[in-house]
Amino acid sequence: MSEPLVSERLRRRLGDLAQWLADPGRDEAERAAFTAYTRQLTAVYWPWLGYGLAAAAILWWPLDAVVFHLYPRTRWVYGVYRLTLAAMDITIATALPKLKIAHRHAELGAIIAYIANLALTGWVLAEGPRGDALWFYFSFMTPQFSVLLLVPLGMRFYAAFLGSAVIVAAWGANPSSSFATPGVTAGISFLVFCTLLAVFIGHVLYAVLRRGFYLSRRVEVQREDLAMLADRLERRVDDQTRALRALHHRAQDLRAQERHDIARDLHDDLGQELTSLRLLVGLGRQLQERGQGDEVLNELDEQIGRVQQSLRRVLVALKPRLLDEQGLVEALRVLVRELESRSGLAIPFEARDVPEPLPAPVSTALFRIAQEALNNALRHARASRVDVRLIGTSAGVRLEIEDDGAGIAPGRIGSGQGTLGIRERAEALGGDARWSGQSGTLLTVNLPLEDSS
Repeated sequence: MSEPLVSERLRRRLGDLAQWLADPGRDEAERAAFTAYTRQLTAVYWPWLGYGLAAAAILWWPLDAVVFHLYPRTRWVYGVYRLTLAAMDITIATALPKLKIAHRHAELGAIIAYIANLALTGWVLAEGPRGDALWFYFSFMTPQFSVLLLVPLGMRFYAAFLGSAVIVAAWGANPSSSFATPGVTAGISFLVFCTLLAVFIGHVLYAVLRRGFYLSRRVEVQREDLAMLADRLERRVDDQTRALRALHHRAQDLRAQERHDIARDLHDDLGQELTSLRLLVGLGRQLQERGQGDEVLNELDEQIGRVQQSLRRVLVALKPRLLDEQGLVEALRVLVRELESRSGLAIPFEARDVPEPLPAPVSTALFRIAQEALNNALRHARASRVDVRLIGTSAGVRLEIEDDGAGIAPGRIGSGQGTLGIRERAEALGGDARWSGQSGTLLTVNLPLEDSS
């Protein structure tokens, strides 16, 4: 394998490692949350670490009699060291959690405790063996305690090297030691290497913790978002269910109302007319025997004409044949003429650019809407004129019904039973219905054609 290829792969691997070790926080809020988390974690576990170090120092004490049995003074120095270290760590572990500033700056408290332990250790490493450089080599393990610091890379670097500098300074400050002792310089250089290794290992562990925190936090945020989305969807489903239930009840009410209207028309118009016809038939038979039946026959013919008109109105209310045979325009024209003759109002009708034939759902819906709107105008608007316009548009077809009556108050637009039925018919086909005007009312219904079939 060529040297440039190996160099390129090494450079790529180092780049991947540097990217992995970098802070993957999305924003300052996420980074601040992780900083608060590490401070809280430090405030919780560092006191217990202090108690653990104090316990280890005391429990290891009996072994000094074996290790230093030939060095009574060294055994005594290390005994004092263990008691001092245990007392210091217990004091720090007990006092720091009670200070508010220690919670706000827990990482600084951990660094101070770390450096205090190293200062005492450096002094004892010189005092016990009276400056023997061999004992200085025990300091190589001390930087590894910086791995436990939950701080960013920059602060970790300074804390680790400050701790190593303190242990060297404390060792050198002891009158029993001397930097001129053979092996000390080599020991210091190796201590620097151990410190760099501790910084690297500590930052890798810190990066693992940081990535785990970010992942957990993002999963929690996504879980909350999903929960909110589920709540919104549930509310929408509930709203749609209530709307469908209301629409079903409305359809039942409309069906019942239509049946009631048909029954009323049959009873009031056709029923009375048929009763009159039976009476006229009986009278005609009597007059025929006398040779006087012409007048009765004329009356009978007029009565039959009225029956036909009543029947035509009922059929138009159900579904006009003209809607199927000649389309919506002609059906509306017949409806307008029928209402003009019954009400005496002027109802001009205009059809412009209407595509024929319209889809059956569209034509039926517009015809029903026109029926309802015209009946509302005749019953409630106190109008003298109602204009009906059917206009083809680029998107579909528009129905406009405008009267010069009393108008509708803004707060009541679209809230009545009739207007609710109009809106439901329009929205069922993807369209809309709008009311406007206070001196008179303008109803505008737009229905699309592409989605209606």
